[in-house]
Amino acid sequence: MGISILLCFFIFLKERKSIYLFLGVLTIITLVILTNEYTLQRLVLEKGEPRTVIWKCAKNIVDEKDFNYLTGTFSSEEVDKKLIDCYNSREVLSGPYWWIGKNNYNYNTHNQYIWFFVSYGFIGLALFLGIFAIQFWNFVKNKNVYSFFFILIFSFQSLFENLLSRQLGIYLFLWFCCLFVIKPENTINDEK
Repeated sequence: MGISILLCFFIFLKERKSIYLFLGVLTIITLVILTNEYTLQRLVLEKGEPRTVIWKCAKNIVDEKDFNYLTGTFSSEEVDKKLIDCYNSREVLSGPYWWIGKNNYNYNTHNQYIWFFVSYGFIGLALFLGIFAIQFWNFVKNKNVYSFFFILIFSFQSLFENLLSRQLGIYLFLWFCCLFVIKPENTINDEK
């Protein structure tokens, strides 16, 4: 959702009238979010950040003797199973984030880079980073500013979420990649 808002903002920057409409809608959304007690607690980190527990569980997988740095576990299902086991461990269940594992199996690594590394090692991580390298090349070669926004927003968002581990994330990623980043080629040749 945040990615959509940021990309739309950059698109609306071209039109002054659209900027005012966008800023008005953004203000309303911000007011609604800031009046939600749960959201405020998460934003100010009153009780800390649960992702630190989640990332520690991912680190435990990397620290295992049989972990292959080149190919990882080579199974996202195996990673999910190991994460669930860690979330339901005594250490996590007795801590402040007991709710992470208590009958809840929806938490992934909450970091796309960590997920690719743990699931598919350096090879998988390199392929994922290759997407950003291609977009950077598009930015440099075609002076496509949307490629830069794409890199900036999706690379930052990947620090805190597993966008490509969910169907909606894949759709958003592909939608923005195709709609705003890929520069359409002329299919009709001009007659001279």
